[in-house]
Amino acid sequence: MTEELRNIIKTLADRKATGHDGITNTAINHLTLEDVDTLKDIIHAIIRHQCYPKTWKHATIIIIHKSGKPKNKTDGYRPISFLPGLSKLLEPVM
Repeated sequence: MTEELRNIIKTLADRKATGHDGITNTAINHLTLEDVDTLKDIIHAIIRHQCYPKTWKHATIIIIHKSGKPKNKTDGYRPISFLPGLSKLLEPVM
């Protein structure tokens, strides 16, 4: 599973915004093999105990104006959620 997790990490785009934890995808991409193995153990524990970390459930949400839409209408905006980088690794494993 360490190699599978390493492949998932490689798919993370380096230039994406970070979540509230401040851990960048670039930092995740630079994890050592030992770090990835530790992360694998953490993910296994999350699955085994069915206990998703509360901090991974929180997102930073910002509202972006849609071009060409009126600014005084709610449908002229769309939300963007910034999730913690490590939380993005759990879904593909499951």
